[in-house]
Amino acid sequence: MAKSFLVIGLGRFGSSTAITLSKLGNEVMAVDRQMSYVNAIKDQVMNVAQCDMTNETVVKSMGVNEFDAVIIAVGSDIRASVLTTVLCAEHGAKHIICKAQDELHAKLLQKVGATKVVLPEHAAGERLAKSLDMESVLDFLNLSENHSINEMMVPESWIGKTLGGVNVRKNYEVSVFAIRRNNELMISLSAETEFCAGDIIVVVGENKRLERIAKL
Repeated sequence: MAKSFLVIGLGRFGSSTAITLSKLGNEVMAVDRQMSYVNAIKDQVMNVAQCDMTNETVVKSMGVNEFDAVIIAVGSDIRASVLTTVLCAEHGAKHIICKAQDELHAKLLQKVGATKVVLPEHAAGERLAKSLDMESVLDFLNLSENHSINEMMVPESWIGKTLGGVNVRKNYEVSVFAIRRNNELMISLSAETEFCAGDIIVVVGENKRLERIAKL
């Protein structure tokens, strides 16, 4: 099911996050104070607008409480990022994810309402977007444009079954090469290895195949 996101600030991190979320089929509203940044992504994100989210009237009219998450990607202007975070929190935003310049900035954002803080640039924007779109994916590493290694929660439908019973390679066209269980990494897997509740599986394969598993 598609989710809805408000992305505030369209520098490299914000624009990367907004574009990736859109490509993944989510509903995205992307805003920035500078029209040049808005114009730069208007052909890749359906809903864009020029507005100042440090203005309480604008924040209220945006309906921040209606989005699944608000991503505040205003990192260079600390005052603006903090004020925007405060206003979004006051107006009922469910989940506020903020970009920070450094650890001190991150601590300040957490104190004024951020539920998650990241210290990213372009690559981290893609990482955040994928983790938001597919909550079961805990981490990933791009091997190429079309292939990745994903660390994800084991699908519920696999719990209690063996690796051979699920027949992952044949049915899903990916390979499970490790399982993290109770903070221990299991790499010597066999067809008799059983999936247990709480397992984190490490899977390699084509991105579209991995996305299918993440959404089981």
